[in-house]
Amino acid sequence: MHEINSMTGRLREETGIAGKSTRKRRKKGEMHSKILHANSETEMLLRSSFPMFDGIQQEDADSICSRFVFYRYDKKEYVYLPYDSSEKIYFVQSGNVEIGYLDESGRELSIDILGRGDIFGTFLGKSFSGGFARAIDNSIIAVLGKRDFEEFLVKYPQFSYRIFQLMSQRINSLQKKLQNLVFSDVRTRICKLLCSLYEKAGDERSGQIKITLTHQDIANLVASSRETASLQLSELKKCGTIAYERKRIRVLSLDTLISLSSCF
Repeated sequence: MHEINSMTGRLREETGIAGKSTRKRRKKGEMHSKILHANSETEMLLRSSFPMFDGIQQEDADSICSRFVFYRYDKKEYVYLPYDSSEKIYFVQSGNVEIGYLDESGRELSIDILGRGDIFGTFLGKSFSGGFARAIDNSIIAVLGKRDFEEFLVKYPQFSYRIFQLMSQRINSLQKKLQNLVFSDVRTRICKLLCSLYEKAGDERSGQIKITLTHQDIANLVASSRETASLQLSELKKCGTIAYERKRIRVLSLDTLISLSSCF
């Protein structure tokens, strides 16, 4: 991970393959997010999406909400890219966002998919993010300036406590993902990924995971080639564990998927 950070960090200074590839991605994904007018509805959605407002007095909550700017991102639109400066904290209100890194050849390593109630950005230290964030589908994200964020951490202890809870949960999740990448084979990694996505965005009645993912997206998330990921998905489909229709995965046997994801 340190090597990947070093690679992406040089993109701002170099004009090599990765820089060119990333600029092409900007053209493909574009970055033309639209600012939404803040009103009682957007602020109410913000408060209901994040536990950090629990226990905070109405006046303080109003003060915090007034500092947020609300953006709408279209499907596949980038929130930020490796060479962008980011002095912001992002709060996902709706939709899903992919977080990842690029290597020097322009290949992607996706490390997480975030949904409603998740936060990301540069919390402490350098402003340079060293990675990319991209909307998987149409998303609404509330954005808070880093200085405002740091001010709230000092001024509102309850806010700080809730934020650190969210950060702790995120760190634990990333540790499990790292353990999975190191100790599991590709099939197990894919099964664990599908279990995680089903827990986050699965429909209990239909079994459908409500996140649109290509075979390449899944390969990026499990650090595999597209060909290997496609083969494993085909095997899961053949044995009746999942169905794959129009970039949407439907879990047919959750028990089998959980059993296969425990094999390490």
